[in-house]
Amino acid sequence: MAAAQASSTAMPVDVRALDAARAALFARTSRLVGWGSGSVFDYFHELYPIELDYLVDNDATRHGQRRRGMEIVPPDALSHEDPASVFVVIYSSAWPDIQQQLARLGGFRSLPASAVFADASARARLAQSERIAVAPRLRRRPSSRHAIVVQGPVVPAITARVLQVMTGLHPHDRIILSTWQDTDAALLHEVRAIADEVVTSVHPQPAGIQNRNCQIVSTAAGIRCAIDAGARTILKTRSDLAVLTPRPFDQARWLLDRLDQGAARGAGLRGRLIVPASFTRKFLLFHPSDLVMLGARRTWRGTGPRRSTLAPARNCRRTRSICRCPC
Repeated sequence: MAAAQASSTAMPVDVRALDAARAALFARTSRLVGWGSGSVFDYFHELYPIELDYLVDNDATRHGQRRRGMEIVPPDALSHEDPASVFVVIYSSAWPDIQQQLARLGGFRSLPASAVFADASARARLAQSERIAVAPRLRRRPSSRHAIVVQGPVVPAITARVLQVMTGLHPHDRIILSTWQDTDAALLHEVRAIADEVVTSVHPQPAGIQNRNCQIVSTAAGIRCAIDAGARTILKTRSDLAVLTPRPFDQARWLLDRLDQGAARGAGLRGRLIVPASFTRKFLLFHPSDLVMLGARRTWRGTGPRRSTLAPARNCRRTRSICRCPC
């Protein structure tokens, strides 16, 4: 029953979904529940302090606490709600996983906060991506010079659209999807028809905080594939995010040519990686934003655990993530 409800209430991230979200928010046509009480919630609630009935969080240590005056409750609190009269704003970068969890709880309508609070420029970019995705395709002739690694789980109705946008906008760059071996066969078949290459990996155990081990393993597999294909510059993004900048590699080269590489090399890297400031935690070690990363092949070779070190690397007792620290 839950699966059937989910199929009828799942909301794609498109302009129509944003209109429905705005109606729920500003016309108060539904009860509003927030999911997530961490840094993403703090960021968006500071900018858009909407009135929420309560907050849901998977972290049991936060249950019973209050954030910005709102009670934090476990997910099963939603079992007492009518899915037709509730809209969930997801304050988490793991929103695809949370949407699947909401589907199992009864098919609640939901969107990530980044979509719910999209301004006019964001709506314009979303409309642009929809036009690119449905535009007639020219024959792709990807070169080995640049590669774009799309990393993460195959999100139904999202990842295929991301790949359509990326292949349409970057016809001369190799598009590689790096995902998981246990992905549904029908979803894999769909994305294989769009991406230039699809690489699959086995889920690491444990997944680590915020799926950090999964990000390491999947990203490393995609980067290896790009390097083996001869890519000189590699952009890594996520399976729920399309990069709409038409010439990111040219812009990156312009920036990298103007930056001193000495500091990066002094830290043991072979060059600089470009990452966005959004969700990069400056004062937390090894926590760059996973939204987008771009750098030269030699730089990628000098970052993160290589294939030969992934298996014996310890699982840190403090972070539950793959590490080399003396824990």
